[in-house]
Amino acid sequence: MNRLPGWKRLLLQALEQAPAPQPASRWNPLPAIHWHRIARQQAGILQPSPLHFLRLAWLWWRCDDARDFVDACRQSVIRAKQPRRLSPALLIWPLLAGILLLPRLATTSITPGSHHSPLRQPIVAGFDHDLQTRQLPIASDYDRTAFRAVDDIFYRAGLHGPAWLETQGRGYYGLQLMSASRPENLVKFCRRHGICRESVVIEARIDGKPLWRLLTGRYRDRDSARAALAGLPAALQALKPWPRPYAALLTARSRQP
Repeated sequence: MNRLPGWKRLLLQALEQAPAPQPASRWNPLPAIHWHRIARQQAGILQPSPLHFLRLAWLWWRCDDARDFVDACRQSVIRAKQPRRLSPALLIWPLLAGILLLPRLATTSITPGSHHSPLRQPIVAGFDHDLQTRQLPIASDYDRTAFRAVDDIFYRAGLHGPAWLETQGRGYYGLQLMSASRPENLVKFCRRHGICRESVVIEARIDGKPLWRLLTGRYRDRDSARAALAGLPAALQALKPWPRPYAALLTARSRQP
């Protein structure tokens, strides 16, 4: 387990900690795909996963129960190579599967009164429909949506997130290149210089406003990080990067409200 790459250890830990999917039907892989997505979001994983749509659907159909499915996913991650992004043409298969399964999903019933909220308001019945209720969003829903949108920006660019630092060990160092208040600026910078795969982004808050710090490289100590400065391209050296310990970054992040 310790010999596995960091991205494998992080993904295996996320799959183990996430609650096992609850199957509605053996021929409906949507709960498995949703379980995989939630597990990666909770762990802050931004890089691609070897468990793509088709692989998840195949494992779901082959396994007898949810526990066997989780074990099969873990074994698939252990045997997988560095994941690559799927071609958009392959997404037509999940789309076709969703169209075929739509009649089955339409028959799924929701127990009335299973969701309660003080913000539920009745809709006045003046038309042909029955009396219904409307669920209003709460403030935290907007916050979670905003954070997911930022994570998607970094994920599509191939940048690592805070959870990746936890798997690398708190004793390592990185070279902080810059900070930005807009995630898009960091992504453009990393793509321009080709450093997305070896860089990590971690959020900080200054006076209550979000600020994202960009670090590149992974070094065992401060001296190794300083020695690596001379090997950086001239455009990166012009930013005057300096070594930052992972432990200090994670500690500062844990103290944020």
